Amino acid sequence: MFHKHKITDKEVQFVLDRTDPDTGRYTGTEDALDEYRDLVLAGVKSGETDLLQIYADACYGGNNAFSEDWKSAEKAYLRLIDGTDTPLPYWYSSLGYIYYYGRTNGGIPDYDKAFQYFNTAAWAGFIEAKYKLSDMFLNGQGTLRSPSNALEILFDLYPVVQLHLEGEHFDCKFADVAIRLSRCLEEGVSIPKNPEMAYFFAFQAAFAIEKRKRFHFYGDDKVARRIQAALKRLEKELPDDYFSTCVTQRDPFIVGALLKSVHDMEIRFLKKGNDLFLMAKTNPAEDDPKNFLLTEPRLKLCTLAETVLMRVENPTYFQLADGGAPYYCNSISYHEEDGTWYFMDYDEAVAWLRCDGFSFEC
Repeated sequence: MFHKHKITDKEVQFVLDRTDPDTGRYTGTEDALDEYRDLVLAGVKSGETDLLQIYADACYGGNNAFSEDWKSAEKAYLRLIDGTDTPLPYWYSSLGYIYYYGRTNGGIPDYDKAFQYFNTAAWAGFIEAKYKLSDMFLNGQGTLRSPSNALEILFDLYPVVQLHLEGEHFDCKFADVAIRLSRCLEEGVSIPKNPEMAYFFAFQAAFAIEKRKRFHFYGDDKVARRIQAALKRLEKELPDDYFSTCVTQRDPFIVGALLKSVHDMEIRFLKKGNDLFLMAKTNPAEDDPKNFLLTEPRLKLCTLAETVLMRVENPTYFQLADGGAPYYCNSISYHEEDGTWYFMDYDEAVAWLRCDGFSFEC
C-alpha cells in the first residue's frame, strides 16, 4: 500500500483509533498492523501532524509497531516544531534527551543543544525537562555548574509530582524527582548528608515506579534498577534498629505528614477499652486528591491512603471543643510550657491533648 497523495481524514482516524493515547502503542489486530504502518508513513510523508507525532514517539525508543530509530525521531520532532504554531513541550524535551545522550551522534553528547531544548520545555512547564535541567546544573553540562540550582529545582518539583501521584496519575514523574532528591541527600549536594531521608525518598520512588510499570515508558527499567541499587546502598547506612513493626514518636508524625499533603483533615478521637486513638482522614477540596502519600520506611510502608490511625500513648489530659464530631484541623502545634498538643482549625482549637507520644503500626 503506497499513498501518493495527502492522507484522508478517514485514514488518519483509522490510525488514531488503533493508537493508545497514553503509551502511543499499537492496539489493533495483527492483520491490520501492516496497513497501520503504511498509513503512519504516508502521514509522515504528507506532514499530517497527528501521524507525524505518532511516528516520532514510536521511533523514540521503539514500540510494537516501529523499531527504535533515533535519527527518524529527531527529524520528526524537528518537523513538528517547525510546522506547528503551538509546539508541544515534550517534543522539545524529547530532542533534549536525544542530544543529551548523543543518540544520533554515536553516543557523543551535545550538551549545549540538550540544555537549549530542555530549557525551552521547562519554561513551558514540562516536568521531565525541569529535572533534566537539574541534572545539568548538578554536573555543569551545557551550563555553569550550580548544585544549589539543581537542588532548588527538585524541591520545587516535589510537591507538584506528589499531588500527581496522590491523584492516582501513575504515569507521573514522581519517581524521577524523588530518586534525585535521594541522591542529593545521600551525597550531600548543597545540603547535609542524611542517609535516613535519602532512604525515605528512594523508598517513595520505588513505590511510584512500580505503579508506572504498566505504561511501558522508555527507560523505566533502568530507572527501577537505579532505585533498587540506591535502596540497597542506603540500607547499609541505616542504624541497626531502623526497621520495626511499630514506631513511636513524641509528635503525631504520620498526621503531620498528612497535613503537608492536604490543606486540612477531619480528626476523631476513638476510645477502645483503656486505649485512645487519633484518627485522621483527608478532607479534600472538590478538585484535590482524596489520598495522601503515607510513607513510613521504618515499617516498610508506602501507600496511598485516605485515613490513618495512631495510638495515643499514656494520655493525661484530653479535651474536645464544643460542637461534636467531626472536627476539622489544618495545623497542629505543641506548647512546651504545659506539654499540650493543640489541634487547630485555623485560629480555633478543636482538641487539646497531653500524652507521652504517638504510635503507628501496620
